[in-house]
Amino acid sequence: MPKVFVDKEAISRALFNLLDNAFKYSEGSLNAYLRVWSDGENIFLEVKDEGIGISKQDQAKIFEKFYRSGDVHHTSVKGSGIGLTLVTHIIKAHEGDVLLESELGKGTKVTIRLPVKRKKDKRGG
Repeated sequence: MPKVFVDKEAISRALFNLLDNAFKYSEGSLNAYLRVWSDGENIFLEVKDEGIGISKQDQAKIFEKFYRSGDVHHTSVKGSGIGLTLVTHIIKAHEGDVLLESELGKGTKVTIRLPVKRKKDKRGG
């Protein structure tokens, strides 16, 4: 794996948020998966669950501040709707992307892509 220079506290917060969501919205399934890999130019962090999933309609809005999927209003899960917004801001500050794949009743996969070399890297990398 190539080294990538990041704000470790911020990336930890983003990853924690994704793992927390994976467990919160799994409704009985305790399975959540974390996968890390690289293509040489990027590092990928993937969190996958077998939970309730997110509808296609809500997927376009799920990263908006304070937005909570209509599907979660029918569960006992509490939340403010800012977690995924925070994840997006952290990853964009690292010149990366957040990718979402989800299907109702089958789960969700969120992949973070972080470039190994950033334009704003103060160390000249």
